[in-house]
Amino acid sequence: MGLNQTIDVSFRDIIKPEDFLLQFQDSQPPSIDQVTAVRISNNHLQSLSTLPIVLSKLLPDLTALTWIDVSFNNLTRIDDSLLSLPNLRGIYLHANNLSTLADIPKLVALSHLRTLTLHGNLLLEAAAAKISNGGTYRKFVIAALPQLRHLDFGAITKMDRVVARTLVGEKGLDAGKKGRGRRTDDVVV
Repeated sequence: MGLNQTIDVSFRDIIKPEDFLLQFQDSQPPSIDQVTAVRISNNHLQSLSTLPIVLSKLLPDLTALTWIDVSFNNLTRIDDSLLSLPNLRGIYLHANNLSTLADIPKLVALSHLRTLTLHGNLLLEAAAAKISNGGTYRKFVIAALPQLRHLDFGAITKMDRVVARTLVGEKGLDAGKKGRGRRTDDVVV
C-alpha cells in the first residue's frame, strides 16, 4: 500500500476545471489510483460546476477524494458539484469572492466534512448584514454545519457551538432548511 497522493495544479492560470486536464496532456499524474487530495489553489477559477466530471476523467474513484483546496481563486458561489464528492473531509475556500451565506447550509450533506476555510471572502460582509444580536459568519457556519471540527484553521469548541446556537438559532439559518434534522447535541472530540 502506497502513500496517499495529492494532485497539485496550483499557480497554473487555470480559469475553468477543463483547463485542469491540459496540465496532464503529456503525462498522467503519479499514482492516480491513490489520489486523495486535489490542490487547485492560486488560479482564476470562477466556477466548480464541471469539476467532478473533469476529475472523473483522471481518477478511477472520486469517493477516494478527502480534501480539496480551491483557495485563492475567483469563486463566487459554493457550487453543488462539491456535493458529488461525498467523502470530503476538508475544503479550503478561503480568499475567493464568495458573497452569500445561502450556500453554506448545503454542505451539511457532506457528512464527513470536518475542516472548512472561508476567511478572506466577501462572505464576511454578507454575514454581518444578515445576522443580528452579535452573530458573526463564524457562528452562522458553526450552527449550519454541526459536523465541522475546524473552521478557518481554528478548532471549534463546545462553547463555540453553544454560543452559535444561542446567537444564530434556527431563525438565523434560512427558513428553507426546515425539517433537515440538525443535531443539537454535538460534542467536539
